[in-house]
Amino acid sequence: METSLITIEERTQIEKKLADVRQRNYFEILECLPDETLSRIEEKYRRLSYFYNPARFVGRVSEDQMDEIKTIHRVIEDAFGVLSDPGRRSSYRHALRLF
Repeated sequence: METSLITIEERTQIEKKLADVRQRNYFEILECLPDETLSRIEEKYRRLSYFYNPARFVGRVSEDQMDEIKTIHRVIEDAFGVLSDPGRRSSYRHALRLF
């Protein structure tokens, strides 16, 4: 059995972020409100992108956990791509209101 070298706090954060990723709400993924400024979105993106960077976890987690971390990081990148572009962000907000 493979042991994990990540802290309980890190594991808890990963599990919470995975729940957000499964819902695919980009605002929740980046932990921001729909009316956040671009600079705040960038700030939150940088913090999350650093924390969930797979390179930080090499040799510390199992392959399954690494796959989860890679998924989270990829979705954080996707969310930032949408929310950092004013046109795409507006379309995304409109689409959220439809559901």
